[in-house]
Amino acid sequence: MRIFFVIALSGLILSLAFAGCSQSGNLSGLSPCDGTVTYNGSSVTGAILTFYPDSSTGRAASAITDANGKFKTTTLKPEDGIAPGNYKVTVIKFEEYGDLPAKVKNDDGEMVQPPRAQRNALPKKYENPTDSGLTVTIAQGKNTENFELTD
Repeated sequence: MRIFFVIALSGLILSLAFAGCSQSGNLSGLSPCDGTVTYNGSSVTGAILTFYPDSSTGRAASAITDANGKFKTTTLKPEDGIAPGNYKVTVIKFEEYGDLPAKVKNDDGEMVQPPRAQRNALPKKYENPTDSGLTVTIAQGKNTENFELTD
């Protein structure tokens, strides 16, 4: 399961990086989009949202929720917004679990503590844009999108 999250997150980072390489680092026509994420009525801290465009010519965007579950979208630069259009959305939140692994030697021969295993703290259905059921239409100008996740 952890490998899925690593691959998914790596894919998002790479797609955003490659998308940025084809631009001068600035996109025109982005619209601000903010909102909140709740799960069973409580705000979700540290959730990662990914906005997947319905159009093959669109550009993905992302956001991370703060301590109050609030987010602002990013396409190329922090909080620069999102292009108008239709999107499918995923939401994941990593949490550590289990016992702390035993210390191991790093390449320098020093004993270091590896991190705990991680898993998604939210229901699995929100991991996949096809299954999440989360869709938004972003209009030109300011947008507010709230996601109320449930079991």
